[in-house]
Order: sequence, then C-alpha cells, then structure tokens
Amino acid sequence: MCIRDRNKIIVSFYDFLRLDCGQGGLYGNNEVWCGGYKTWEKIASLNLRLSVGDGQILGAEGMFESDVMDGFNIENNVWPRAFVLADRLWGDAITNLTEAKDRYNGFNQFLRRQGFHPSPL
Repeated sequence: MCIRDRNKIIVSFYDFLRLDCGQGGLYGNNEVWCGGYKTWEKIASLNLRLSVGDGQILGAEGMFESDVMDGFNIENNVWPRAFVLADRLWGDAITNLTEAKDRYNGFNQFLRRQGFHPSPL
C-alpha cells in the first residue's frame, strides 16, 4: 500500500540489511533468525531506486545489535557495507558489480588512510 500510493519510505530489510548476522550470537549460536552474513554483493543487489521508484526513498537503515558488534569490530564490519548501502541509495542507480567494487575498494582505502581498519571486500 505504501509503495503503490507513492508515499516516501525508509527501507529496513532484515534479510539484506542486518549487518550483525553471521557474526555469531549472544550465546555463540550462528544460526540466527536473520540468516547469514550479508556480503557487499548482497547489499549491492538491492536496486531500490529502480524497483521502488527514484525520489520515493527517504533513506535506509543498516542495523546491528551490540551483543556481537562493538567499537572494536564496527569499523571493519559495518562501515564498508554501510557505504555499499549508501551508494545503492544515492549513487548511480545503474551500475555493474565490477564498477561498484572499484568504488567500494576506493572507500576502504579512504578508511585506511583515516586510520580505520576495514575488512577487505
């Protein structure tokens, strides 16, 4: 109903944007309800602007819970994939994964120059 009526939306898909999944759980159980690790390719496969409509999306949230993420692993696990999400929302809507990966690797290099330690894509 919301999309059909052309209302503005904020995207929040647990099956694409739960950035803590696949990291283990509070009790060491890696089989959590939200599925496995969300790779940059999975997040990049969200082409929301083409499927929902350009101008209809206000934003999105990449979610994580602090039982498996903290200040030590947020910079290597969350920032690179959050950039992928931002690129899919506000970057070039039509791109192939090879071009996208070059941009994402460039962002990882930027993070390293700033003193962060992102994991490689």
